[in-house]
Amino acid sequence: MLNALHKHLQETDLLPPASKILVAVSGGVDSVTLLHLLHNLRKYYDWEIAVAHYNHGVRSAATRDAILVGDLASQYGYPFYLGKYENSDFSEAALRRARYSFLEEIRRDMGFDYIVTAHHNNDLLETAVFNTIRGADREGMVALKPRRGNIIRPLLPFSKPEIIVFANLQKLPYREDSTNSDLSYSRNFVRNVLIPQGSIKYKQFHHNMNRRLSRLSERSEEHTSEL
Repeated sequence: MLNALHKHLQETDLLPPASKILVAVSGGVDSVTLLHLLHNLRKYYDWEIAVAHYNHGVRSAATRDAILVGDLASQYGYPFYLGKYENSDFSEAALRRARYSFLEEIRRDMGFDYIVTAHHNNDLLETAVFNTIRGADREGMVALKPRRGNIIRPLLPFSKPEIIVFANLQKLPYREDSTNSDLSYSRNFVRNVLIPQGSIKYKQFHHNMNRRLSRLSERSEEHTSEL
């Protein structure tokens, strides 16, 4: 996976050499794996790396997540930035806005070039299905892009199972977020019910969805360039 990411970065120039990057790490398997991969490629690209963690305060175990991420940052020798949600609105949208506001504030104030998140291919499919259900147009279906402003998502070519296998082979420490199985969150319903059912019913579900989304993304970029 390390070599595959290295090749992907060389082909896309998503994270140019000598960039100052702020890695968003929740403590889950995706972001812990992302940090490990970037750390192992750091010397080749001469990146300056820092770690950011945002405590949503939704779970009692959230403090242990923050401790794990802080320990990882210390082990790798990176600066660590910690934020905590203090509002009473715990909706998905409010938590997401607060998290990205925190990350952007750190990026801007500390002079980082990019915020790097651990969104992967399963997230790409989930976002497409989720936004389609909500009535989104073509742009909404391909909203999760490799680069959006200062936010970079280098793991979009990789699936969740690939990430889990790699993390376990490398014996990386990570924590499971119990809220990921809570179906009262609409995105979790898409992740844990709709997409698995699609994969069971249609053998080529993931492949066909990825191909379709790739075409939509290309057409969207062509349309934007014509404006």
